[in-house]
Amino acid sequence: MISIPRTAILVGLLLSLTNRAMGEIITFNVNVTQTSINLGQSVDWQIFATVSGSTASNFGIASIAASLTDSFGNTLTAGSIGTPFTDYSFTTGGTWDGASLTEIAAVLFAQNNAVVEASNTGGNLGPLLFASGSYTPTTAGLHTLSATAGSANTFFTAIGQTFGVGDVAFTTAFNSDTFTVNAAAVPEPSTLLFLSAATLIAGTRYGRSLKKSNRSPSSRSGE
Repeated sequence: MISIPRTAILVGLLLSLTNRAMGEIITFNVNVTQTSINLGQSVDWQIFATVSGSTASNFGIASIAASLTDSFGNTLTAGSIGTPFTDYSFTTGGTWDGASLTEIAAVLFAQNNAVVEASNTGGNLGPLLFASGSYTPTTAGLHTLSATAGSANTFFTAIGQTFGVGDVAFTTAFNSDTFTVNAAAVPEPSTLLFLSAATLIAGTRYGRSLKKSNRSPSSRSGE
């Protein structure tokens, strides 16, 4: 797997700080498709990215990264980068480090206006599907799936600039979503009704069997 050198990220960050507009925020929103599952079932997740508050007249995302964490520490498997970023120079669905799915990322190394996700109207961009995936939780309870900081999240002030040359998203915001994992499957109402009816029928037949037994000759032999 290709890795992004930390030194390159830091250099890009420093080069960009002198050329940044003010007020931009990249927000990562986690969405979990299911609200409740049973142990043994998988859950589907998505991360959406939105840029807001930019004072630049046009800009695009050169580099974007985040990590994903389950509140119970359950193992997350690597996801897939969303369609808006699949044609970037480098993409990764993340690596499990024992605590989080780290460095889910997409980076554009070369200037390419046709590839970059960009806005030429200023102010806002997105929400864009950054990444998605699924995993199977192993702990019952209320889970919180949270996006957390990855490597530098960079976007341009001029569309077509490369990673580390444009503007840095100095402010980031991370949101989460919750879902419940049930310890055991809860029977459907129709199943409960069937079981109740079956129990009633069995009890009725058992009662009739006892009455017949009491009326049999063998039961009156001691009279």
